[in-house]
Amino acid sequence: MGGTTSVTLRKPDGEEFRMTRWTNSMPWGICNPRMFNKDESHMDDYLKQWLDMKEDYEKNVKTGKFELEMTDCYFPSEGLAPCGYGLTVVDHVNNIILDMQGYTSFHTMNVASVSLDIEKVDDKHYS
Repeated sequence: MGGTTSVTLRKPDGEEFRMTRWTNSMPWGICNPRMFNKDESHMDDYLKQWLDMKEDYEKNVKTGKFELEMTDCYFPSEGLAPCGYGLTVVDHVNNIILDMQGYTSFHTMNVASVSLDIEKVDDKHYS
């Protein structure tokens, strides 16, 4: 299954992103050692799709004619309130993850997602 969930990400510099995200981004994006280790490039990868849709929403909200297929699923965002499956807050300033959602467990990692992510990192750094 799948659906929406609220995710707030606070980066180490204090910049906050309060998002509505599709649940399938959780295992790769949140349950990932790179997220736990505050890897900036991983956070940027995780945020990219959402930031593209945010730009699309802001540009086309008056007409409702969005360029990206899922923009109207992500916006307007619930912010720091649960939606769909719940709410997850990743706070890299205070080094905590607050979890109130019913989609994925943060006690396990998706091995396939992490393996593919490691290959991506290896390609960037060693090719």
